[in-house]
Amino acid sequence: MDIKKVIASISGIELFFMIAGIIVPIIFIGYIFFFKIKSKGVVDACRLIKHDSWAGDLISTKMESWQKTNLSHGNNLFFDVFFYTGDGSELKSAKALVALSDMHLLKKGLDIIVKQGEKGRVAVLKINF
Repeated sequence: MDIKKVIASISGIELFFMIAGIIVPIIFIGYIFFFKIKSKGVVDACRLIKHDSWAGDLISTKMESWQKTNLSHGNNLFFDVFFYTGDGSELKSAKALVALSDMHLLKKGLDIIVKQGEKGRVAVLKINF
């Protein structure tokens, strides 16, 4: 059969569903790849890397605990660092970038410098080993 005859024999409703069957998956795949929502861990890691670009207060406090994440930046690893701020009633967390050679030095009570900005931006700038 000739392609012109096939298209001419298709009714309007069949043509609509055929075109929709092609366009809807393309839009869905485009949404997945181009508008993918980042996970909170990735967003926090980006905040740490770009901490120079946002304003905030520097706070000196002590590390309570830490947890290794699955994120890395070069040969450094991201850690979730937990600490108390202010009056010590609220436990907060922030990402910290730790070199592989310094991982074994992490322990409770280390002095850390934290940058706190608006909209929940928090980043650990320095860990004093």
